Amino acid sequence: MTESVSFTVAGVARPQGSMRAFVRGDKVVITSATKGLDEWRDAIAWEARAVTSQMLVGPLRLAATFTLPRPKSDFLADGSVRPSARLRHDKRPDLDKLTRALMDALTGVAYADDSQVAAIDVAKVYVQHITEQPQVDVFVMQEAR
Repeated sequence: MTESVSFTVAGVARPQGSMRAFVRGDKVVITSATKGLDEWRDAIAWEARAVTSQMLVGPLRLAATFTLPRPKSDFLADGSVRPSARLRHDKRPDLDKLTRALMDALTGVAYADDSQVAAIDVAKVYVQHITEQPQVDVFVMQEAR
């Protein structure tokens, strides 16, 4: 039987950029420059824990759609999107960095290690109405061995 997990995390997705390491005294400190990254990863882990009781095993497929804020200039007075506005989000943050934050947040919650992810299908899109909130929709399922 194929196991899977799906959930939605409300909020503006945060990218996980390159980690920086420096020495403070006799300790090595590793940090990320992205503000709000820890809170974003905690929110992902919280939502994943709410829908799974055990970690998935074996090779996995990860699908995610990051719905991100749209520039205010893209909206008409009624809150709908201008017909000429873009559908796909082609600005920062980078999709690979958003995915890295997501996969690392799921490590130890949905699966033991993100190296289990054998296939990825991810996208960035803009919200489609001024009342729509940013979020990420996540689906993780076991693949055939």
